[in-house]
Amino acid sequence: MSFVLFYYILTSFFFSQPSLDQPIFSLTKTACYGTCPQYQLRLFDNGLIIYEGKMFVEKTGCFQFHISISQLNELLKLINEVNYFELDSLYDANVSDVQSIITEFKYKNQEKKIIDRFKGPKDLEKIYKLIDHYVESNDNWLKCNN
Repeated sequence: MSFVLFYYILTSFFFSQPSLDQPIFSLTKTACYGTCPQYQLRLFDNGLIIYEGKMFVEKTGCFQFHISISQLNELLKLINEVNYFELDSLYDANVSDVQSIITEFKYKNQEKKIIDRFKGPKDLEKIYKLIDHYVESNDNWLKCNN
């Protein structure tokens, strides 16, 4: 799979036009009965991140920024290392007061959506933490052109 991921990165950045129609990765943090941060983030193959902050986040509204190719490679490598496509599609709880974290990754003909409501694997948490790091460390926010 790592060769396939390397090939994807190479062809995405050097031989094709970036596609803003479909993100390659998305992460959505939903509401809970408390103050859980709510936002949606979409990552495109050119490193563009479109962030929509909803509630209990530092930035509310639509913003965008770019991550570097090395950061994108870091995320794609992590997705590969955790065998994202092999993980279960649902980690659920029998309670309603928990936040859902929904991720989607699209790679060529493969597509996977994971809903993590409760006690998802630690490998998924690594992805969440890396994305949160990109968002929290970014200093180049631009308001979306709606």
